[in-house]
Amino acid sequence: MATAIALLFLGLAVSIPVLARRADRWFPRAMRFLAALTVAWWSVRLFTNLVSDETVAFKVVHTVLAFGSIGLAVAVLSRRVAVDEVVRMAPSSGNPSTI
Repeated sequence: MATAIALLFLGLAVSIPVLARRADRWFPRAMRFLAALTVAWWSVRLFTNLVSDETVAFKVVHTVLAFGSIGLAVAVLSRRVAVDEVVRMAPSSGNPSTI
C-alpha cells in the first residue's frame, strides 16, 4: 500500500510541469488538494514510523522526508497567489517565445 501511494505521489509530481502548461482553473485547486493530502499522509506516517520497530536510520530518513514534504506543502497552502501565478506564467503550448 505504501509503495502504491509513493508511486502515485511520484507520478503526480512528475506530471506537474506538463499539467501546468495546460491548466486553467483546476490546477491551483489540485495543487492545494495535493498539498493538504501530503500534510495528512506524512502526519500519520511520521507517527507510525517513529513507533515502529524499524532501524534508527530508517526513522531518521523518513522523519527528514516528512518534515521536508510538510514544509513544502505548507508553503503551497499558505501562498495561494503564488500557485495561481504559476498557472498564469506557464508558457502556452502555442507560443514558445514566452518560455
